[in-house]
Amino acid sequence: MTIWQEMAAQDMKEAPLCFACGQNNPIGLRLKFREEGGKAVAEFTPDEKYQGWPNVAHAGITCTMLDEAIGYAAYYLGVYIVTTKLNIRFIKPTMIGQKLLICAEAKQVDDRKVSGYGTVKLEDGTLIADVKAEMRIIMSD
Repeated sequence: MTIWQEMAAQDMKEAPLCFACGQNNPIGLRLKFREEGGKAVAEFTPDEKYQGWPNVAHAGITCTMLDEAIGYAAYYLGVYIVTTKLNIRFIKPTMIGQKLLICAEAKQVDDRKVSGYGTVKLEDGTLIADVKAEMRIIMSD
């Protein structure tokens, strides 16, 4: 078994300190994804500890949200992945204190690859950022 397969075989409940979704990480995002129509969906409101410029969330936080969403979307397909490529467009600043809607979908390309698309939007539908991603499958259910 490769290191990637060993990682994928672990129950995520054993990773409570994941920066993106770990519910026990005191500085983490604590994202809670749910499946809706084959998509991974979550909400998040960044506070000042995630800022880059004053009152603006660091772009890395937005990137992290999108990467995690793609991972969950692939998980809902029954595959475990590692991200190999993210192509992110930042449309508007991610402001501190604004509720964000994160959504991603993935599709299996072949037995080794998954592609995905995700967005971060405001509640009114305003697009903040989007991503096209490529992932490598490391394990299937």
